[in-house]
Amino acid sequence: MSDSLTLARRLSALDDDALTALLVTRQVATREVRDFFDLADALLDPVSVRLALRSLDRATIEALAEGSTPADPTPMVELGLAHAVPDAPGGIRAYAAVEDAAAAVLARADSDADAPGAPASTDADADADAEPIDPAGPAGPAAERPAGGVPIPSATAPSDRALASERAFTALTAISELGQQLRSAPVRIRARGGVSATDDKRLAALLGVEPAVVTDLIDIAVAAGLVAVEADNLLSTTTADAWSLLPSGERWLELARAWLHALPEPVQRVLAAGAPDWSGGSRLRTSFAAKFPAADPAMRAALGHVDTVGELLGLAVDGRSTVFGRAVLAGPSDTAEAASAVEAELPPEVDQVYLQHDLSVIAPGPLVPSVDARLRLLADIETRGVASAYRISQQSIDRALASGETELSLREFLARTSLTGLPQAVDYLIGEGRRRHGLVRVRRLDGATSSGAIAPGQATGDPDTGGDHARPDHDPHTNHTRPDPAASPFSPDTTSFGARTEIRTADDTLLRAIAIDQALNPLGLRRDREGALSTRVDYAAVYWMLVDARYPVLAEDASGDELVMRRARVLPSRPVVDDAPVPAAIADLVLRLRASSAQSAPDDASAWIGRQLDKAVRTRTPVTVDVRMPDGSTTHLEVTPLSLSNGRLRCVDVRAGVERTVPVANILQVTTN
Repeated sequence: MSDSLTLARRLSALDDDALTALLVTRQVATREVRDFFDLADALLDPVSVRLALRSLDRATIEALAEGSTPADPTPMVELGLAHAVPDAPGGIRAYAAVEDAAAAVLARADSDADAPGAPASTDADADADAEPIDPAGPAGPAAERPAGGVPIPSATAPSDRALASERAFTALTAISELGQQLRSAPVRIRARGGVSATDDKRLAALLGVEPAVVTDLIDIAVAAGLVAVEADNLLSTTTADAWSLLPSGERWLELARAWLHALPEPVQRVLAAGAPDWSGGSRLRTSFAAKFPAADPAMRAALGHVDTVGELLGLAVDGRSTVFGRAVLAGPSDTAEAASAVEAELPPEVDQVYLQHDLSVIAPGPLVPSVDARLRLLADIETRGVASAYRISQQSIDRALASGETELSLREFLARTSLTGLPQAVDYLIGEGRRRHGLVRVRRLDGATSSGAIAPGQATGDPDTGGDHARPDHDPHTNHTRPDPAASPFSPDTTSFGARTEIRTADDTLLRAIAIDQALNPLGLRRDREGALSTRVDYAAVYWMLVDARYPVLAEDASGDELVMRRARVLPSRPVVDDAPVPAAIADLVLRLRASSAQSAPDDASAWIGRQLDKAVRTRTPVTVDVRMPDGSTTHLEVTPLSLSNGRLRCVDVRAGVERTVPVANILQVTTN
C-alpha cells in the first residue's frame, strides 16, 4: 500500500484536536491542501520531513533512517513520520520518505563533522556527561552540592560572582521599571519586530541600561507575561502586579525560567542535559550540533542569542556557569531552595528610606516590593539602582490621592517608612494636596460614549487618542479643535452642542482660568447653564490635558463615582494553562478537510484510484492499470493517461500504440511505472 494512502487514512481518522495539533506542529502550506491526500503528500514532501526532523535528537533520527523503532515511538506517529505496522519491530515503521530524509541528514552531519575546522568532539552524550567546567580554573575547588539541593556558589570566582550578581540585579530592576513605564505610556512595536531606535534610547535611559539590550529585556518580560503586545502596542499586564510583590529571588527566578521555557524545545533539552551547570558558549553549540543534526542554520545561529541573554541575566560570566545559571536549571522540587540561593546573591532589600527637606527620597538599598509600589504612587523615580532616588511633588501627591490614598494614610506610611521623620516641606505638600484634591472634577455626561476609557478602576486611554476626530470643527492637520469664533467660552447655549464631558469646580476663579487657558484651547470649552464647562472631547482626554496643565483634577463617571485613571491600558493576565489560539488558516483547513472527506473518504478505494489517475494525467506519467474485464478476468495495461472526466480515463496504450477509453469503475489498481 502506498505511504500517501496509509498516511491519508490515518489523518482522516484523527479527531479535530489531534489533527489541528499536527497541522500546527508540521507547519503545512494550507493553500495547497484540498483534501487528505494532498495533506499526506505535503507531510511526506522531503522539505517538510526535513523541517520535522529539526527537533529530533540523533538517536531518534538514526532509528528512523535504519527502519528500527525509536526509544519513544509515539511522537513519531503523532508527527506523521511513522505508522503502525503490527509485524514490524516495536510496532511502527517510518515512511520511506522519512527514512530517506533521515539518512540524508545523518550523511550531511557526518560530512560537516569531517570537514576542516569542525569540532574534534561531537559526541553529545559524552559532552553532557563530561565533568563540569570549573569556573574558578583548573585548580579551583569543585562546586559543592547538598543532597537534592542547588549547588553552593563556592566554585565561582569572587569577581565572576560579583559580576553575575550585578547583571542579574540590573536585569531585574530594568524589567520592573519597564512595566512601570508602560503604565505611563505604551511603546509601539515595529512591523518587523522590536522598537524604534528612538524608543530604544529613551527606554535605555529610563531603565538604566545600554540601548543594545532593551529588545532582549522586552523579550524576557514578554516571555514572563509581564508585558504583552496588542495592536502593535507594548503594554503592561496585570500579571506584573502580583509578580512585583514577590521577593527578589522569586521574581528573578520567574523571569529566567519563563525565558528558558520560551526557547525552542531542542535548546531547552541541551541546556537541561548540562545541568546543574549552565552550558553556554562553544560547549552549547558543539553539544547542540551533535545532538540535533537536522537543525537548520537559523536554529544554530539562535544559540548565540541564548549566550547573549544568558550573560545579561547573570546565568554565565564569560561562558562560566554561575549560581544563577545553576538555579534556573534546578528541578521543580528545588524551586524554593533555588530562589533562596538567588536571593542570597542579590543586594538585600530595605524597608525604610531617607526623606530630605528638598523633597527627595533616598532608598539606601533595593526597597521591598510593597514599599516600592506605594512610594511610586506619591513620588517620581529619578535614579534606580542599588540605591534609588525619588522626588515628591505637588503633582505626585495629587496622583496618590487620586489613586485612593488619603492625607492620613500618606502621613502614616511616611512616618513608618522614613528614617528622618517627616520634613516640613513634605508635610506642607500633603496638607496642600488634601485641600486641592478634587477641586476640579471631570465627569462623563449621560449618553456619551468614551473612545479611550474603560471600566471604573481600570486603565484609560492616552490623551492623544481621545476626542472625536470626525467632527467638522476638528483640524486633521494640527489635531486641534478649531474654536468657533462666534461662540464665547461662556456661551449659555449648549442645546445643540453635543457635549460629552463637563468640568466642574467650586472655585469660579479657577474655572475662568481653565476656560481661557491657551493650552486647553483644543477642547473647545463652553459654559453651560449650570456654570460648568462642557466639551465634545472624551473625558479621558480632557482629564489628561488638565493633568498636564497641572490642575488638581479628579475623574468621575456619569454617576459621580470617582475613577482611578491611568494613561495606558493594562492588559489582563494571559492564560497560563490554555493553549495558544489556533491560527485561522489552520482552523479553515480542518473544516475544508472534513468537507472533502465527506465527498471522497480516503478509505474509499475508488477515491485513491481517482487521485492517482488525476495526478498521472497532470504530470503525463506512464502507469500500469489493472482492469477488470466483462468476463471477470483482470488485464494489465501500460498506459499514458491523457484526460479523466465523467468517470472514464482516456489514455494511450503504450504497447499497442492506440488510444483507449477505460471506465474508472473497472480499474482495480494503479501502479506508477
